[in-house]
Amino acid sequence: MRALDEASCREKSWISDVVGFADTDEVQAAVATSIRERRFAGARIGLDTNSYSMSAATFMRLSALLPDASFIPMPGLSDSLR
Repeated sequence: MRALDEASCREKSWISDVVGFADTDEVQAAVATSIRERRFAGARIGLDTNSYSMSAATFMRLSALLPDASFIPMPGLSDSLR
């Protein structure tokens, strides 16, 4: 997530491993790096395909950066977690 939102996420979430990226970073590269560092580059990864931020370009870039991953559509997941 954006580094700007990192502190509030840590404060309000049960997730302790929160990773932030700078607004000047390439988002998809930052996400792919985080996934690789956790050894999930070949994992099944759920994507909220209804999310406004999951454009076709975003999906294509993540697919290129994580060629061994399997992406699983999970439309509406983000909304159900809010």
